[in-house]
Amino acid sequence: MFVDLVIPERNEKAFIEMGGKLGVGGICFLYKSASDFRRIGKLKSAFPIFAATFRRKGSTVFARLKSKELCFDAESRDFPQGAIPGFSFCFLSDSKNLPARIKSVRRSVKAHRKGNRFLIASLAKNPYSMRSHHDLMSLFVCLGMLPGEAKKAASLAAVLLSAEN
Repeated sequence: MFVDLVIPERNEKAFIEMGGKLGVGGICFLYKSASDFRRIGKLKSAFPIFAATFRRKGSTVFARLKSKELCFDAESRDFPQGAIPGFSFCFLSDSKNLPARIKSVRRSVKAHRKGNRFLIASLAKNPYSMRSHHDLMSLFVCLGMLPGEAKKAASLAAVLLSAEN
C-alpha cells in the first residue's frame, strides 16, 4: 500500500480528492505544528489519513512519524545518523537546477544503499504535484534505485504508519 506524504496549505480536501483519483492507499499530511492535526479530524476519505510534523532546513525536509525520523532530499554529508533517507518528486520538479538535483539524488541513493531503507513520496504542496506510486517508482529507478528498492521505498510510509497505530 502506498501512503503519500504531502505538505498541505489549508487544502486538505483537494489532496484527498486527488489521492482518490491517483489510487493512493493513504495520505499523511505533514504540518509544522502538532496543533494543526485538528484540521484532519472532520475530513472524510475512502482511505486512511495520517498526520505528522516536519521541519525544513534549506531544501531538506525532516519529518517525524512518531518514533522514526525521515530526512528527505539531504546531501550525504548533511544526513543525520539513524534517520531514514527519503526522496521526493517535488525536490526535483521545483528545481531551478535540475541536473545538479538529479546528480544529488543519484549520489545519495548510492551512499545510503548499504543497509538502509529508503522512502519515496511526492511531498506535494498542491494536489496537482502529487504522483502515483508507479510514477514515483519509475522515476527513482531511472535515478539509480533498484526496482525492488523502489517498490519497498514506495510502501515504507505505510509500514511505518501501521506499526505506529
